Amino acid sequence: MSTSMGTHFLCIRPPVTHVPANSTSARESPAASRRSGWNVPAEPVRRRDPVPGNTILGDHHPSEPTRWERRVAELSFSTEPRGAGVVVSVRGELDVTSSQRFDDCLSDAAAGSDLVILDMSAVDFMDTTALAVIVGHWRRQVAAGGMFLLAGARYRYTKALWITGLADRLPMYDSVDEALAAAR
Repeated sequence: MSTSMGTHFLCIRPPVTHVPANSTSARESPAASRRSGWNVPAEPVRRRDPVPGNTILGDHHPSEPTRWERRVAELSFSTEPRGAGVVVSVRGELDVTSSQRFDDCLSDAAAGSDLVILDMSAVDFMDTTALAVIVGHWRRQVAAGGMFLLAGARYRYTKALWITGLADRLPMYDSVDEALAAAR
């Protein structure tokens, strides 16, 4: 006598305690939700807790920065004419969200001088989109007969330069003063 054993799975659905505001189930009447077997709240899900800063599916604009926002430095660019060139200083994180602003800043600096020195001593993070912007400007500047130099890049924060091997190809200096001296 042979018996076959089947595999059985038990599926238990927990009651729905949270339904997105744009869900069609959230707009069902209590009677319709009872008929469908789903435990759907009849009242809108979007509400504000009495404690400031706690929202459920709502917009919150804090008056003070959060702990995370205080940790992440605001990105800033500054340009300063120095000798025959322009020094572009960057402070903060260079990533995909800031690459267009970064590109615009370098374009403005290159329009005013044949020598652009990018001071990266205050860069806290750099991804490959920022690296693509740097390489693009370096190539254009050299093709036009100018110079594009990097200064103060710290390995810990600008690893993309070393990982891609561009740290060996791009002209890099420890400080802005060293880059200015090399450009003479």
